[in-house]
Amino acid sequence: MDKKRILIVDDEENLAKVFKLLLEKTGKYEVWKETNGSNAFATAKKFKPHLVLLDIMMPDIDGGEVASQLKEDAETKHIPIVFISAAITKEEEGEQGIIKGGYPILAKPVPMEKLVATIDKYTRDANEQPPKGQKQKSQLMDRRRHNRVKTLNLLAYECLDDDGNPVEKGMGKIRDISQKGLLLETNHLITSKRILLASSDIKEDLIDIKGNVIYSELTENEVYHTGVELSAKDNNLHDFVVELVKVFSAQKKR
Repeated sequence: MDKKRILIVDDEENLAKVFKLLLEKTGKYEVWKETNGSNAFATAKKFKPHLVLLDIMMPDIDGGEVASQLKEDAETKHIPIVFISAAITKEEEGEQGIIKGGYPILAKPVPMEKLVATIDKYTRDANEQPPKGQKQKSQLMDRRRHNRVKTLNLLAYECLDDDGNPVEKGMGKIRDISQKGLLLETNHLITSKRILLASSDIKEDLIDIKGNVIYSELTENEVYHTGVELSAKDNNLHDFVVELVKVFSAQKKR
């Protein structure tokens, strides 16, 4: 089976890395990441993707402008676009991941199952024209000055059974972290006692962080907070976690 080509356009380097690695891990996709929005149009013409995952707010050019460039060119106008953004809530996203009158859009962090399902939905026919009535921009694209934390705090996770086999997977956001543990925010309740977290390092490899779930509870914002005690003792992993703590602490002070 031929792999679908997916272009990720997001200025958040670590998020693009994680999405690329996890999508390629499925064996279904060939993924190209572009972290410079101004290069997105040229990259799309070169790579010829079956679908573009496009961030809305980027420092050099917003996603609406990139979408307009793609839709105005004969070679790229047929390519489906799915926006991904930290500027919207799960409520704004809606159950179907669609904003009425606009492009499909997913709120960060995106659960892996939902990301794959969305990609599959819009790439069933690579030559299919976008639905009529799509607008080039939505009201969300005007939020250019939105202050966001870089998504080095985004982690993929797998829940493990007593034998260490994965039973559930998804993506979550770090709300707080120390060298001994972290607080993970997810859209789903984590009931497993054991968990495997994955993050990308500067070498673009996935690094595993093992931990034990201490508690998981629903917050008033209708997301789940899960306390994880880190259990790995590997020196390299320890150094990575220490660096992650430093970066996360610096981000919180901005």
